[in-house]
Amino acid sequence: MKERKIPNNSDWKTLKGVFDDKSLGKYFSRLESEFSVTNEADFFARLVNMSTANKEPFHRWVRYREGYAGELVKEILRRYPINPQKHFLMDPMCGSGSSLVAANELGIDALGLDVNGYAVLSSNVKSRHYSRQNIKLIEDDISKFRRFNLGGKSIPTASSAADIEKYFPHKNFEGLLIINEWIRRNIKTDFSSSIFHLAFLASLEDCSDRKKDGNGLATRPAPVHDPKERILWQLDLMLEDIKSCKRDEGVTCYAVDSSALDLSTAADDMSSKTKKSVHSIIFSPPYANSFDYFESYKLELIFGGFVTADDLKKAKSRLIRNFRITKPKSVQKEIMSV
Repeated sequence: MKERKIPNNSDWKTLKGVFDDKSLGKYFSRLESEFSVTNEADFFARLVNMSTANKEPFHRWVRYREGYAGELVKEILRRYPINPQKHFLMDPMCGSGSSLVAANELGIDALGLDVNGYAVLSSNVKSRHYSRQNIKLIEDDISKFRRFNLGGKSIPTASSAADIEKYFPHKNFEGLLIINEWIRRNIKTDFSSSIFHLAFLASLEDCSDRKKDGNGLATRPAPVHDPKERILWQLDLMLEDIKSCKRDEGVTCYAVDSSALDLSTAADDMSSKTKKSVHSIIFSPPYANSFDYFESYKLELIFGGFVTADDLKKAKSRLIRNFRITKPKSVQKEIMSV
């Protein structure tokens, strides 16, 4: 075959312009033979979403639409190992914490960043070490909640929660208000409080008339009509995973409410705590021109007290730019002038 120069930025159309179909086939066959190409599309296809993660301990706690399997992170780390004595992992858009949980299970320190408060809470609760004493206190608090009777109780709607009342059946919304207040008053320790807080927020979608879909929330009938039972189911699931999975107390894994733009500062802080340096950065890009993460998680963010409805627009400005949501001012001016 006559040798021809291929442009550095070659793509399929460029190659089609240089070779005819027969020669192009020979060219790719030679490349595959020379570099031992292996097609792993089927292997990775099951790991780049939550279809398998929904059955795995810790990963199954939260339905995070844009999440991926922890096994994907483990596979990457098997191929590109980290020395846990010297280095740590970073995920600058950690979402619900898949990277942190996977790193923790491998005994690797990890730091996550996210601007979504619900995601930060999820990452921290899932990647934390729980001692026997912690577990006993969580069990006692769950038993206390199981005995709690909602009947006949009522509580005024907080002004922030009033903005999302329309997304719930009235009885469910009243029950959630009562439960939220009970948790605030009765669960005192930080680690148990965070467990209850996450269980409460992870139950909201099933208790509401909305489902995460498309670029926000789609309408459908609430599949759950007993918020307390749904939250108890969530708490039991979380406790089961905490009790069955042993973790190294010496591993440092946590998430902070911070933009990926501040990655360097966060890495320095982690280095100061662990006396290690960042080795690898693993993350899933935030579908820059598709999902509005704050709209999809509006129920959890507002009910959880992370933002108010009035602050939601301002909070979105911290996202790594979703072109449809936070257009640069220069682009906005161009659009207005057209």
